Amino acid sequence: MVRKLDPADFRAARCVLEPGDFALSDNDPDPPPADLIGEAEWHGIMDLPDDVAVRTTSHQGSRVAVLHELIGAWAEAFPEDGIVAHAMVDGFDNFQAATFNLVHGFYKEAIAGLRSALETVTFAISCQLANDKRAWEGWLTGDESSFKRQCDRAQGLPPLDLLERYARETTGTSIFAGQDGSGRNAWARSLYRRLSEYAHARGTNTSLWESSGPIYSAKGFALAYHLFLETFALTFILAKVAEPALSPGTARYIFTDENRRLYLEPTYSQVCGLYEERLF
Repeated sequence: MVRKLDPADFRAARCVLEPGDFALSDNDPDPPPADLIGEAEWHGIMDLPDDVAVRTTSHQGSRVAVLHELIGAWAEAFPEDGIVAHAMVDGFDNFQAATFNLVHGFYKEAIAGLRSALETVTFAISCQLANDKRAWEGWLTGDESSFKRQCDRAQGLPPLDLLERYARETTGTSIFAGQDGSGRNAWARSLYRRLSEYAHARGTNTSLWESSGPIYSAKGFALAYHLFLETFALTFILAKVAEPALSPGTARYIFTDENRRLYLEPTYSQVCGLYEERLF
């Protein structure tokens, strides 16, 4: 049986935007509901995810706040125009949706959004560095290109080629090229594989919930949270390679040595630190 939150809890009341809160609006009052959902259907859809959102923000509030801050920093870094700008707008939607799904217990769906952000930004920087507007326009209209193909192309494009070579020599791996330029153990390829384990059918929410759901899972939250931080760090570095003027702003702290160790395995932490040192 569900119960209502204490009215003193700010999460107890739902809020809706006024017409003037939207960027484009005629400021006319909203009309009354024209096709209101039934109460039973509303509760059937909302009660479980709402329960997860309350539990998540009761026990993981500071971490959810970190994700919210990173999303804001991402938006503030948008270039004015171009391929990377377009990709970062799409990435913004991916990161927002991932956070929403994570808060509501849909961990697999959150991870799938992160994979989409990684794919889009990787393809965008490959196209921008190669000055390949045709490929980007094809992507926007539905053309397909494998992630491996874009990694293979990106690693040989300047200035990435020099950065990748230096990273391999210094750390034994890199973002795209990995060991000896073969792609083995490369950071981006490894992350893509790990994201795909949960984006594909073999990675299920049920295994994270250990029950039917959605329900709050500390294990599921931790997995998606750390993958979010890793995806954010890598995609921002890639965008920075193609758009050198980008600044991480308030997100700079996630690139520090201390914080990298919290969400990256040691080798990829070294690669991230090397790129951060060279680019920021």
